[in-house]
Amino acid sequence: MGINRLDRFVALALQVDCDGVHPDADRESAARRMAASLRRIDQAIGGAKRWIGQDIKLVVLPEYILSGPPWGETIPQWADKGALAPDGPEYETLAAMAQKHGVFLAGNGYETDRHFPGLYFQACWVFSPTGQRVLTYRRLIGIFRLPSKKSCSWGCMVSGVGCGVRAKKIICGSLTHLMWLD
Repeated sequence: MGINRLDRFVALALQVDCDGVHPDADRESAARRMAASLRRIDQAIGGAKRWIGQDIKLVVLPEYILSGPPWGETIPQWADKGALAPDGPEYETLAAMAQKHGVFLAGNGYETDRHFPGLYFQACWVFSPTGQRVLTYRRLIGIFRLPSKKSCSWGCMVSGVGCGVRAKKIICGSLTHLMWLD
């Protein structure tokens, strides 16, 4: 039985400053700040490819790179100001950036979903060198409370596919997670 050869590549944990949208009063000013962050990221990836070389195939961005975490905003305020729409311009720019540089581009941020109005998710995502979003992982974070029953009807999203499931709230350290019962 033969062993398949694993091609080697370079992965880059790109350390760029996060310019959070906390000071912004509305979505328009937050979007301008995020667009400036995207330009900085694009320049940094281009510089890394020139400095380190074309072997860079995976670039991982810092957590919440486009918005920072919420700082006291209500859930609706943050969903409007700091969360990205799955088909929004920020993701379009990230997809184009992955394609331009020929890398898998991974990151994390807050994301809305039309199937769950009024909520936002913590989302991790990966874009391929062709600009396709090839992976999405979402989770609710501890700011959301489930009804007081031990289990309830809830929704989960995996790569954009909705399914009805039963969920139970569990506490692990300082984070609240959902445990799928079905």
